[in-house]
Amino acid sequence: MSVNEREIILDCLLEINEKGRLSHTVLKEVLDKYDYLPPESKAFIKRVTEGTVEKLLSIDDTIDSYSKVKVVKQKPLIRTLLRMSTYQILYMDKVPASAVCNEAVKLSKKRGFSGLSGFVNGVLRNISKNSRNIKTDKEDVPQWIKEHLVSCYGKENATLILEDVDRIHPVTVRIRSDKADTSFMTPSGVLNDAYYLKERTSPANVPGFEDGNFIIQDIASMFVAIEGKIKPGEDVIDVCAAPGGKAIHAFDMGANVTACDISERKVSLIDENAKRCIRPSKDHTFVTRVLDATEFAPEYEKRFDVVLADVPCSGLGVMGRKADIRHKTKKEDLETLPEYQRKIIDNTIRYLKDGGRYIYSTCTMNPKENEENARYIAQKYGRKIVFEKQYLPGKDKCDGFYIAVLEV
Repeated sequence: MSVNEREIILDCLLEINEKGRLSHTVLKEVLDKYDYLPPESKAFIKRVTEGTVEKLLSIDDTIDSYSKVKVVKQKPLIRTLLRMSTYQILYMDKVPASAVCNEAVKLSKKRGFSGLSGFVNGVLRNISKNSRNIKTDKEDVPQWIKEHLVSCYGKENATLILEDVDRIHPVTVRIRSDKADTSFMTPSGVLNDAYYLKERTSPANVPGFEDGNFIIQDIASMFVAIEGKIKPGEDVIDVCAAPGGKAIHAFDMGANVTACDISERKVSLIDENAKRCIRPSKDHTFVTRVLDATEFAPEYEKRFDVVLADVPCSGLGVMGRKADIRHKTKKEDLETLPEYQRKIIDNTIRYLKDGGRYIYSTCTMNPKENEENARYIAQKYGRKIVFEKQYLPGKDKCDGFYIAVLEV
């Protein structure tokens, strides 16, 4: 059965931009479903989907400049078609503009919009004709995010962060076994076990993936267990664990791990990784559970040596990997999220044994969600910060990430 790559992209973008779903979740589902496609087809689907989301502001500005009907007033399917097609015309030199226009017209007719196929054709051919005069190097990050980064981290660091956001980010993996085939990878140069997959390499196609010889995990995330100094035999609870990278890392360091998250769907992601990576052991255990981190589980009171709380956050640190975050995160989120994060802190700190360690982390760059929450823990619960670092993209060779380790 033949598969129309552009129709798959169209459906992906409708889910992401019109229904508000997360791009990485949608892409994973789609690429798993069409796993039988050749690597170049999957790479094209991924590139156009992610690129269209990443360059959304510039793309919409361009369409508005060459269309009589503004983007916001267009029908969802039509604006999605125009967006993905504009991305191909402006950012993909090897894709002929004529083919892009023709395929968009065909798709508009196939999806029940024959009456608007002429409109689609006219807008795209107008953009194609003027493409050399259209600037494509603009930073597609909302102004308020740029101002926030400058305010918090200075102009020099903000520039490095924004430059990093626009670069292509390879998949980062953590090697778990000397049987891992690193010929498909390049060393990160940051941590010995951290590698980057080579271009167009799907993790599932690398020998040893199904055997758990390596796991997808960003370098900053690896520092959680390392800086938290997880020890063999310790009892560790990861209260917001999906998809499970940090919890499995703690297990690999010899801990007994309880990995929890708020829904069956999220816990299934942990289980999916655990199925590949966790082998029965007489020395230590790994269990998963559906558990809301804001709701107290009495059976866990004072049970754990370590609580790992990688809390839901504004996600600004992973804009480079998850392009939709820059458009979906709102300025007010940076003010309102800390209250929710403190509910998790107030609840889960009760799971610590006397003298236990609390590891607090986020994948964002916002002092109110990070440093201020660490000081909240220290002051309210009489703890001292023994390790603290804000990792910055472009400066620290990893995602934007914050880690604080607190002890009595």
